[in-house]
Formats: sequence, structure tokens, C-alpha cells
Amino acid sequence: MVEVRYNQVVPQATMQGSLDDPGDRQLLMLASENSASTGVRDDSVGLLAAECRAGHGCQAAGIRER
Repeated sequence: MVEVRYNQVVPQATMQGSLDDPGDRQLLMLASENSASTGVRDDSVGLLAAECRAGHGCQAAGIRER
């Protein structure tokens, strides 16, 4: 008899919104600091950078200051 145990990754929640929303930006900022998942960090930084390039309320406060 063999028993195999494994962890399963299941999404806990989803979010949709606008990067003009301070709460959404804050979640992306938190995700950009997550060194445990480079994919999540890279995606978050990419979304924030794309919004800055598009001229959407990009402020000096944020990633560069950390």
C-alpha cells in the first residue's frame, strides 16, 4: 500500500478593478514586494509601470523609494 500526499495550490480570491483605485494600487505594491514569487512580483511591477507610462496618476512614492 502506498500513500501519496501533496499540497494543492488553489486561488483564494480574485480581484478586478482599475489601477486608478488606491486599494488596487496598494495590492499591486504589496505583491511587487513579494520575493517568494518572482512571477507575481514581475507581473505587479509590469502593471504598475505600464500605468505610469500611460500617465495614470504615477507618483514618486512607491517602489523606487523602498
